[in-house]
Amino acid sequence: MKRILIIFIATMLASCDAREVIPHFAKTSDIYGLASVVWLSGTETEIILKHYFMDINRIDSIVAPKLFNVDIAPDNAAVWLKAKNDDIPKLSELKVWVNGVGYSILMRKSRKQSVEFTYQPKNKQPKTVQLAGQINDWNPSKTNLEKVGHVWKTTLWLNPGNYHYQVVVDGEWILDPANPDIEDNNIGEENSVLRLAGSNPNLLPFIYTTSTKGKKIHLGFQNAVDELFVYWENYRLGDEFVSINGSEATIIIPANADGIKRSHIRVWAYNSEGESNDLIIPLEKRSAVTATSQLNRSDLYSQIMYSLMVDRFYNANLENDQPVNDPDIHPKANYYGGDIAGITQKIEDGYFDSLGIRTIWVSPITQNPLGAYGLYPTPRTKFSGYHGYWPISSSKVDFRFGTSDDVHRMLAEAHKRDINVILDYVANHVHQEHPLYKNHPDWVTPLYLPDGTMNTEKWDEHRLTTWFDTFMPTLDLERAEVYEPMTDSALFWVTQYKFDGFRHDATKHIPEVFWRTLTRKIKE
Repeated sequence: MKRILIIFIATMLASCDAREVIPHFAKTSDIYGLASVVWLSGTETEIILKHYFMDINRIDSIVAPKLFNVDIAPDNAAVWLKAKNDDIPKLSELKVWVNGVGYSILMRKSRKQSVEFTYQPKNKQPKTVQLAGQINDWNPSKTNLEKVGHVWKTTLWLNPGNYHYQVVVDGEWILDPANPDIEDNNIGEENSVLRLAGSNPNLLPFIYTTSTKGKKIHLGFQNAVDELFVYWENYRLGDEFVSINGSEATIIIPANADGIKRSHIRVWAYNSEGESNDLIIPLEKRSAVTATSQLNRSDLYSQIMYSLMVDRFYNANLENDQPVNDPDIHPKANYYGGDIAGITQKIEDGYFDSLGIRTIWVSPITQNPLGAYGLYPTPRTKFSGYHGYWPISSSKVDFRFGTSDDVHRMLAEAHKRDINVILDYVANHVHQEHPLYKNHPDWVTPLYLPDGTMNTEKWDEHRLTTWFDTFMPTLDLERAEVYEPMTDSALFWVTQYKFDGFRHDATKHIPEVFWRTLTRKIKE
């Protein structure tokens, strides 16, 4: 049977026009999924190839446009591109050859503009001058001006747009005396406004599908197109697959797609004004998907997501209800009784199907403390852990939400109805009752800063170390002995329960090494 199948495929490809076949094609892609687009950053950009390719040791060569100087790491783990000048196009392509197969990664030119900001004191010279605004999350310490003669200066790199800001002179926040452009800040005061012009949206290229029949997809354009980028999976299609006639284009789907249940065509374009919108067209073998009935939960680019908080969704099992018995907790800050069985019941009832939902995002379900913590002034109340974001375990299901069997049943019922379920996972911090903190108190960041002040809620100044509250230690996730077990704990929920993915809590406050480690483990 296998021999017959091989002969059939060979005959099928032979019957196609040879120009409709990608000759150097890997049956198993060296890239996991569709390669994400690279945003070039200023004059020099690092592209971490091990984030794209499953085995960097298989990389043969790397080809970048001639407008870049290229430096490749000895182990192929990364490549550095340095622009020779500012004439690089809005879109370009990095070609990476792996075992004789050429993969294309799209690159976008940075839209950021260089802006020189100056402040000239009218009277005595200040000791410090800073900027605070939408350019830096209103954090003056991020933008310090340098004194040059009698003028204070700094250079900003900003995307086009309008930015509210103030000048901070020796700690005093003032409007920019050199900028007459002022707007209300909606809380009774005013801010200076920096306006940076960008592209004219009326002149940007707009691309859209007009029709599809068999192996061909037809596109239309609004406004001029300088260059069109058409990818099938991670292969850029050349002139033998893409033809342009004025404001129209025709794409021939490669014959290689015939043997694949689901693949994708992706399209981008640009002109002198800027980039177009982008298209992603799902294929079923060698034809474009034209009906929603052809899509399923594996089509991640077409998902409609429903977010829910387990405790507040639906109570199907009254026996596991256990609100915290503490008069200091306002009823609305206590457990309501929603549980995993409630989610399952609504899946079985067809509630999510009736809304067209294909992915459910559930709040954390790990065990949370039994007591009350925190304090809110108005209305005065403590809080229970009804929300799930105070883990005292990274692997146990909170008994107030259900059991491990309840989780398995929920996932089985969801998958039976072609619905994904992703789990909200807390990695940034633990509750003080968590065994990890009790056994390894040195695995967390310091609660106090060197100046003796408490490092809580300093979201911008100390985003990787600040604690959310005094009873929620932030994990020092830049240390291998901390991020290794925490990424293993995250992976546990996929391997043990078959969750379809994660929503990561407090992303801003977690270092990149955690994300890179977890991503690698998931791919492996």
